[in-house]
Formats: sequence, structure tokens, C-alpha cells
Amino acid sequence: MIFCFVLLSCTKDKTPLPCSGISMTGERELFVGKWHWYGTTVMEWFDVGNPIFHDYTPQNQGFEYYFTLSSDGIYKGYRNDTLIHDLILSKVDYEKFNAVTTSTMTIKINCLSEMLEITHLTPNSTKDTINIHQYPFNFKDDENHLESLRNFFVKE
Repeated sequence: MIFCFVLLSCTKDKTPLPCSGISMTGERELFVGKWHWYGTTVMEWFDVGNPIFHDYTPQNQGFEYYFTLSSDGIYKGYRNDTLIHDLILSKVDYEKFNAVTTSTMTIKINCLSEMLEITHLTPNSTKDTINIHQYPFNFKDDENHLESLRNFFVKE
């Protein structure tokens, strides 16, 4: 009886499965490679009147940013050649590929709920230009009435 009690009271440690990256093959290969940041659109709003849009660039912000996205779903972001983002793209939440209009993916990061959205706007750019919301800027500064909108990248 004691043996049964001990056997039933023992539980295995539930170690979470390691987080692994998604496959970036097929149509997703559009986003694989090395991407250099060339600008961010930032909106400044006022209590009255229309907002003003500013362009943040590596030149006026004083740093370079680029990221690599591998075919096994690993995102590595670098600021002035120093690794600052090491992410696993773990689950596709939404994807749509269209050679005529927009190709986009929304992906969970590091097996958590944080999301990365990558968009390629075919009519307005070349095949080698994308935008994302998150990096290198993702902010809403209510005190100074500033909000980052989109970060633009060109493929190396």
C-alpha cells in the first residue's frame, strides 16, 4: 500500500519542450536573408490639426541596424554590428503571399505571445524591400506626441 502511494505521488518534472523555429521555405523564402534598416516613419500628432510625419534614418539617429532571417526561423538583429535581438520565430499566426499586392507574415516570437509582422508591399517597392513594426523602433510616446509606424529594410 505504501509502495502504491509513493508511486502515485511521484510526478515527472514537466520540462517545456524547447522552442524551435518555423521553416522559412517555399513562398516564405521571400523574407530569408540579410536586411538593412534604411528608415522609419514616425508620426507627431497635435491636439489640433494634422499630424506631421518624420523620417528616422541611420544617418539622423546615429546607428545602423540590420537583421538576418534564416531558413530555420531564426531572427538575429544587430545594432552597429552588436547582436541585440536573438529570436526564434516559433509559430505562424497569419500569412498571405500575393505577387501582385501584399505578402505578409505575422509570427509568434520565442514560443510566447509577442508577435513579429513582416510585410512586403509589391506595387510600392521592389522585391528586396520590406517593412516591420517592431525593430529597430517600436514606441508610442504620449508625452512628446510621437509614435513609430513602420520600419523599412532593404535586402543585401
